[in-house]
Amino acid sequence: MNTKLTSNFSSAPFVNNMTDTSFLESYVLATDKSVPLGKLVQGTEDYYYYNIIHLLATDKNGNNASQIEKLLQAYEKACGNNNYRVKELKTR
Repeated sequence: MNTKLTSNFSSAPFVNNMTDTSFLESYVLATDKSVPLGKLVQGTEDYYYYNIIHLLATDKNGNNASQIEKLLQAYEKACGNNNYRVKELKTR
């Protein structure tokens, strides 16, 4: 029996087909996340997703709540509320 294992990163929940691997690498390795975030095109799915993720990760006292909600509403309007990433962000 000859079994070949393959890796399909496009099915991983944190990788979107629209996301460039070089962006993911620069985002993960950046000490200042605003640098790679600033390279995303405003209004795209990745723009909303990674900006909200960043705000959630850096929000220690709930200070970003209104900004997160505003971005999430714009994200839903642009991509629909049935989008799996929107659903993921709503549960965080």
